[in-house]
Amino acid sequence: MLWSSVEVANILKVKIEGVWFASGVSIDTRTLQPGDLFFALTSDKDDGHKYIDDALNKGAVACIASYNYRHPKNDNRVIYFSDSTSVAMNILAMGARKRCSGIVVGITGSVGKTTIKDMVGSVFTTKSVGFKSEANLNNTLGVPLNLLRMPPTTRFAVIEAGMNHVGELNQIGRVMQPDIGMITNIHPAHIANFPNLDAVAAAKFELMQHVKVGGTIILDGDGAYTQAQTDTYIDEHKGKVVTYGSNVESDVRLLSNSDFEDMQKIRILQKGDVQEYQLKAFGYNNAKNIVGALAVCQVAGFKAKEVMEVLSKWEPLVGRGKVYRYKLPKSKKIIIFDESYNSSPASLESALINLARYPVKGRKIAYIADMLELGQYEKNYHAMIKDVVMREEIPYVVTVGPLMGYAMQTLPPSKILGTYRNVDDCIQDLPHLLNPDDIIMIKGSHSMRMHEVVETIRQALE
Repeated sequence: MLWSSVEVANILKVKIEGVWFASGVSIDTRTLQPGDLFFALTSDKDDGHKYIDDALNKGAVACIASYNYRHPKNDNRVIYFSDSTSVAMNILAMGARKRCSGIVVGITGSVGKTTIKDMVGSVFTTKSVGFKSEANLNNTLGVPLNLLRMPPTTRFAVIEAGMNHVGELNQIGRVMQPDIGMITNIHPAHIANFPNLDAVAAAKFELMQHVKVGGTIILDGDGAYTQAQTDTYIDEHKGKVVTYGSNVESDVRLLSNSDFEDMQKIRILQKGDVQEYQLKAFGYNNAKNIVGALAVCQVAGFKAKEVMEVLSKWEPLVGRGKVYRYKLPKSKKIIIFDESYNSSPASLESALINLARYPVKGRKIAYIADMLELGQYEKNYHAMIKDVVMREEIPYVVTVGPLMGYAMQTLPPSKILGTYRNVDDCIQDLPHLLNPDDIIMIKGSHSMRMHEVVETIRQALE
């Protein structure tokens, strides 16, 4: 049981007739399960009150509606809140956070936050009272929804927080109230809504302002954070700052990583002690992310040994670095690095480096699509990717979208296997692009639909 009618009535200060117990919380009747509490959220595009009957018919125990709505049948399962339903959801989410005595970790950053959240979550959920936020529910609606779904007995929770505007993480932080806060890094992602990277950094630090007094923030030791922001946190919260990365001054330091075909070895230095681990995840970015996850888990009270027993078996997520290996006749193969979920200058550079340094012989090809939400900087950042392709000696590229196509047009013609306006044109040409022993990395912004390229290739090989 997640919620009782008594709890909801007390927190929201509403009148509820009858007694019920909710086993889940929903904002979408398409995925609603019997026993859920439904919030009829409204937006410019839709009005959730239209779906109240659908929610009740599918087994919702109750529906939260706004004060200016009246159900035509006066069903007592419809609960009227004195403000908007989004306000109700945030208030109840704050109640969820308040009733939880466990440790809550809030993770934000430009790149790697979903991956580190999943790594930390894989450790936390080895305990029966661990919780990690779902999928990419990381905005001003998703974070409250995750808190509402967090069991009250949770001892360890990790919740991802994203943003693309000033003030979003401030709003999220007020609800989340993390004990531990983490900024994975600051890079040009979603920068279209900001004048520069300093403004992005300031927006990320909004979440840290809500870390509980005496808590800990964890920062990328290789990143450029302003000392003033860190000092302000220490002065106001009397908290601690822990750093991780390759920098010699990092508290949890990645000394080295060595890549092999299906694993890598890393060495980590902490308090004068060097430990070596073998990982299933390939590439420097994953090595560093695991060091960051280790730092988080140790601050939460876990021992390094128990953390690394879990993280050594961790594998990248679909669309975020998952590797597919297909054996073909005559000892041939095709290997796919699926980076298709999203793209930014920093994450694409990292993916290209991984492709270039993957220690297996074959025809290496980068299928790269436009990076979006870069605003006035979009042409410059796409041009920088061309420089990375040249520097890392990527043998071949296939481009999708006008921005990436334009940026790569000055490459030697022999490097360009294909230039496509959109993903549909690329997919149509795939039979002519693929060869045995290809090693392929596929990446682009989410709306570029590069996951369809991955799916098409996999369907042809399976």
